[in-house]
Amino acid sequence: MEEKNYHHGDLKKQMILKGLELLNEKGIDGFSLRKIASMCNVSHTAPYKHFKDKDHLIKEIYTYVINEFDNSIINSLDNT
Repeated sequence: MEEKNYHHGDLKKQMILKGLELLNEKGIDGFSLRKIASMCNVSHTAPYKHFKDKDHLIKEIYTYVINEFDNSIINSLDNT
């Protein structure tokens, strides 16, 4: 079995971003923590250091998307 390198950086945020990418490409049926770990080049257990389970990661993705949307609206209003 190939051993994955330890991730240096903001792994939690990278998993949220890769999770969003995977949801957009494969939908909820194609979404898994193992796939996210693979996309981030970490072990399949690494996501559990940041997320209780798949549903927890999906909730974090939802929160990230809502916050980004709010920020973009605020920025566009500030620039008018």
